[in-house]
Amino acid sequence: MLYPGLPAVYVLAGIATSAFVMAVHRHLERSRAIAFGAGLIVFAAVLIGVSWQVYFEESLVFPGREQRREMLDVVSEGAAQAELVLLPYLPGEDDRLDRERVGVGFAVGSEWGLSDAGEHHEFVVYEELLAAIRGATSTLSLAIVHDKSIRDPYRTDIISVLSQCYPDLTTRPGRFFDLIRLDQGSIAASRCYSSTVLAEDPGGPTSPSTEELTFNWNVVNGNQQSFQLVIERLREGVQLLEAEDELAGHLWFEDASVSGFRGRGVLVDSFDAGRAEATVSVPVDGRYELWVRFNERVLTDAQAFLYVDETSVAFGADASLLEWDEWIWKSVGSFELFAGQHTLGVEKTYGADRHVGLLLDTLAMSSDPSFDPRVHDIWEVVLDSGERASPERRFVLDPNAEECSACTPDGLRPGRYRWRVRVFDQDQMVDSLGSRGAPSETLEFEIESR
Repeated sequence: MLYPGLPAVYVLAGIATSAFVMAVHRHLERSRAIAFGAGLIVFAAVLIGVSWQVYFEESLVFPGREQRREMLDVVSEGAAQAELVLLPYLPGEDDRLDRERVGVGFAVGSEWGLSDAGEHHEFVVYEELLAAIRGATSTLSLAIVHDKSIRDPYRTDIISVLSQCYPDLTTRPGRFFDLIRLDQGSIAASRCYSSTVLAEDPGGPTSPSTEELTFNWNVVNGNQQSFQLVIERLREGVQLLEAEDELAGHLWFEDASVSGFRGRGVLVDSFDAGRAEATVSVPVDGRYELWVRFNERVLTDAQAFLYVDETSVAFGADASLLEWDEWIWKSVGSFELFAGQHTLGVEKTYGADRHVGLLLDTLAMSSDPSFDPRVHDIWEVVLDSGERASPERRFVLDPNAEECSACTPDGLRPGRYRWRVRVFDQDQMVDSLGSRGAPSETLEFEIESR
């Protein structure tokens, strides 16, 4: 890219060239001076044409410059018109707003001062945009910068829900970015809203089997009129290992910047990584089938292997089934295992192709030969409270409840569980996609034998 100030340099160079030509002209014969002048005119014409092309086409319109310039202009415009600028993005998607945080800070600082810029803009993931607006009800005015250059139905649906909830908002469309504005009046006239629901761990990650188990949650900036709580139990005979939690090895690292994973993230190998291992406890002697959930983004000559103790089996995407760049479950076979401790590991060989890390999500070990995670739910619902009218943000599990399939007089049966709650404020509270109610995150817990 050439510097846009080059025309000024050309003017100065032209003055110097003219002086040089005049000096040379005085010392040349008339015929030679005419030929020299004609050649110089042709050279100047070519130089002007090239400079025009470079300056007006290549220098000013290289890929991404127009988008970046418009983004900063829209952010600056939003900061000039609103007290708080919300900047929605999706983690791990290389969004320009997320990538240009420093530039965005300067754009806001141009209106509020660099020392106060942090108080007047906030980056939020799209899923939390409605909840962020609800949390800023004391703000006099809001501006939202929406990157519409990314063709993503998920983002578009969230912005559509935003327009339904706040029909009095105004939008100033741009070529790449839209500026959405809400004042106190339009916020107060909302038809729906969203809140953040924070679930609390029911007594820690491991709880003894007791007669009562209490589930608590908190609703941030919202009203609760009713709720629905669901408890699920890990399928009988299945052990689940989240790779990022259970496996560790040289040059393997955790990553949460991709999408589609279960749990907290995925495990990814760097080039020439060693074996990532975990120790598992097998409850009884028997035959166990092992499954791996992974994403092989690009097919290369590298090869992945799953180790059970010292026995290895290769696994990977099938090119004939177009399985690359998608999350898939693969069975790596059945193994006769004795009760006790065993080592599971994943290792790769590296070929000559460019390295692309394997996204390793989950390992499942099942003593049920009919179990197939592509068909069967790994988690089975053991209690669904249904929608219950109550402002109380807690639920006490009744061990005698008929609707609880895993309950005994002593409480929940031993096993691995997870729970979530959805909170309702009649029809006003919605999630990011407009469905009724606001959900909590899903929390896991374990019930031990007495």
